[in-house]
Amino acid sequence: MGLKTTVSQQKIFMKPEPIIEQGQLIDHVVAMEADVGSGNWEAAAKWFTSDVAYHVAGRPAFLGVSGIEEYMTWQRSIVTWLGHDSHLVLEHKDTVIIEADSRFRRASTGAEFKLPCTDVYRFRSEGGEMQIFDWRVYADVSHFLDQAFPFSSNVD
Repeated sequence: MGLKTTVSQQKIFMKPEPIIEQGQLIDHVVAMEADVGSGNWEAAAKWFTSDVAYHVAGRPAFLGVSGIEEYMTWQRSIVTWLGHDSHLVLEHKDTVIIEADSRFRRASTGAEFKLPCTDVYRFRSEGGEMQIFDWRVYADVSHFLDQAFPFSSNVD
């Protein structure tokens, strides 16, 4: 039994329209990204719990706002984040999920590239405010490096 699709169904899979929801937690993420993206760590701190865990690309978590700052400082040394092209932005209960192509520029070459990623933000109330306590980024950050592969894809 094979998968059959019509031409109209194939168009949906080939070029989906973005699904963008609105919500208070989504607004928090947008504001947080502006603060983190500009390196304004004093302002960014209000969006996170004191014990926030930041998970990137399957690596061990960076803990606290200082851990996020440490990672972002390293990232900025090799790439500049230029923003997202969002495909899916959803808010469900205490969670926001964003699927996007993140746009970057390499510091070494100035070359721009896109990196598909999915971010999951989990919130909890702390001091009466909803704050991010768990931030997970599912992306292949090896693309930050502009090194050529050490092998050839051609077979002689």
